[in-house]
Amino acid sequence: MRNRKTTRDRLVLAAVILFIAGFIIFAGATRVRRKAVSPVSKVSLGQDQLFCTREATMQDALSLGEALRGTGYFHNSGASVLLSKHGSVKQISFALEDGAWDHPATVAAFEEIGRRVATSIGGFPIQIELADSRFAAHRSLKVGKVLSGSNDVVYYFGAATENEAIALALSLTDARYFGGSGATVAIWKDGRAAIGYVVNEGVWNRPDAVNGFADPSVHPVPIPQAPKDDPTGIDHAPPVKAEELAVQVALPEGSQKRPTAGFLYFGYTGRASSTKSVELVYKSTVLKLK
Repeated sequence: MRNRKTTRDRLVLAAVILFIAGFIIFAGATRVRRKAVSPVSKVSLGQDQLFCTREATMQDALSLGEALRGTGYFHNSGASVLLSKHGSVKQISFALEDGAWDHPATVAAFEEIGRRVATSIGGFPIQIELADSRFAAHRSLKVGKVLSGSNDVVYYFGAATENEAIALALSLTDARYFGGSGATVAIWKDGRAAIGYVVNEGVWNRPDAVNGFADPSVHPVPIPQAPKDDPTGIDHAPPVKAEELAVQVALPEGSQKRPTAGFLYFGYTGRASSTKSVELVYKSTVLKLK
């Protein structure tokens, strides 16, 4: 269950990269369907090319290029990638053959690539665009990450939100599945919700273990129960009291150098049952809580 890269992981990713390599285009082989993007600079890495918009720096491009080499996507095949930055929004566009963005396996492969290269351009969340030869986007993918405690992680993809990933992390902590041992979980939403778990080799072949992850409840997404016999091999921490958990998941005080998730608490002495609506107002953003 622990989040570690194995030879098997690398071989699986390599196979996926080889599968999508056939969709990489060379010089203008597809028609433009949506508005194209005009890059302002270019970095050549062998036969592969990385374009940048104005706000992306040369160091950003070089870091991303090395990360793409590490995943196997850049391997002198003539691949073209565009890095865009707009304030805090980080976006990577991949030039593909027409229609490649409609293949589920391709979408899943690029979500995984995004997860692996996000730290090279400043961390999560990032936007992945599957585009044509002029970088006109045809499909947009979101890749985000929520850290629970110091080691456990929830990645979120598709229409899944950061708040849903936080809610899932809290539920898994409450179920004693998250206990600081480095567990990794992913949540996808694209019409339907799905949750994936990184487990030890062979766990998926054990019906008793697989059944332990199933739960029909949906709030806000399907939440699994921890397997009773703990087949993942994780040494769980003892149960945490509610008041201690509230402090652990609170938004850290003070300035933060990186994107940070957590809960905010506000004192209220009235009767909760008499409250009709609750809104959180931050600058020009209003979040309806009730």
